Amino acid sequence: MAQGLKRAATFWTDAGGVGKTTITSNVGDILGSRGNDVLCIDLDPQHGGLTKFVGMEHLRTADEYNLLDVVFSDDRDLNDIIVPGDHPEINLGYDLIPSHRDLEDFAREITAKYDGNPLMVIRRLITEAKLDKQYDYILVDVQGSRAQLVANAIVSTRNVVAPIELSEKGAGSIEELESYIERQQKSLNRELKAMGAGPASLGIIGVIPYGLSHGTGNFATLQNTEKDGLYSLHLKQKPVTPFGIPEAKAVSESLSNKVTLREFIERDDTRDLRDSSCEQVILQRYKALADLIEAGEINDLDGPYTAESVFRGYNGSLKNKEREEEILPDHLTDSTDNAQPHSAD
Repeated sequence: MAQGLKRAATFWTDAGGVGKTTITSNVGDILGSRGNDVLCIDLDPQHGGLTKFVGMEHLRTADEYNLLDVVFSDDRDLNDIIVPGDHPEINLGYDLIPSHRDLEDFAREITAKYDGNPLMVIRRLITEAKLDKQYDYILVDVQGSRAQLVANAIVSTRNVVAPIELSEKGAGSIEELESYIERQQKSLNRELKAMGAGPASLGIIGVIPYGLSHGTGNFATLQNTEKDGLYSLHLKQKPVTPFGIPEAKAVSESLSNKVTLREFIERDDTRDLRDSSCEQVILQRYKALADLIEAGEINDLDGPYTAESVFRGYNGSLKNKEREEEILPDHLTDSTDNAQPHSAD
């Protein structure tokens, strides 16, 4: 039973195809596997990726009660639309509030109901339903835009985890995201001041390079992209995880089979669909992202989580130099004594 909300986070950038839904689902599942009560909220009316993933796509178009209905209800709350993780058709490590196509009208509908800048609608729904008392972690997946629904999600969780493309374009987008979040914080604090409440702080707790290609699984391409791209991002002094999330057959196949990566790897009937040379590395990295949510910032991660330590975590205890070189990119095979923790300052 949850002892109260430890942390909430919105997985967001204003670009599509950077793994927001995949990361949200896998991190939520891992947090749940650690004995936490986890709620994932799908606030993407366009794609509804989380809702599709768990096999509940029909809920996106059904004439059933949905999140927008809750906004205008006087006697029902978000508890009425939660799909439990132990649902026989789901069996995941988290509960889900599904998306619905009606949410495309969110901005217009709430503008008609609320005066001013209605940034706190989703947060009010969460607290009124006492979800912050029922769950240890709340994770929100949103569309890649700057819609009113996205702003509400960021305000509701206060924390943002931003998957980005590992490129100069992706690196440059961090400043744009920070600028947008800062504007929402100013708007929110005006609302709070009018209510007689103190100011709140919004911010990015982690930036995740996503979509690296690792070729056939030998990390040849991953080595170059992390060496040339990942560390240039570190130089920008942003809260970038010291590891990226590679693309992999195991990830795409797990999505197709509507199971999380953790379950996909554990099942015997998926052996022929997997690329075992790297799947444990990727799972280790999702676990590190779950650690990030638990810690609240990169500097609080145990380890420290350097690129080297995450690669090493794949093999556990390295048996010999030959095995080490097989797993670690060349620039990461030096002694762990030389590893430097990443600073988010």
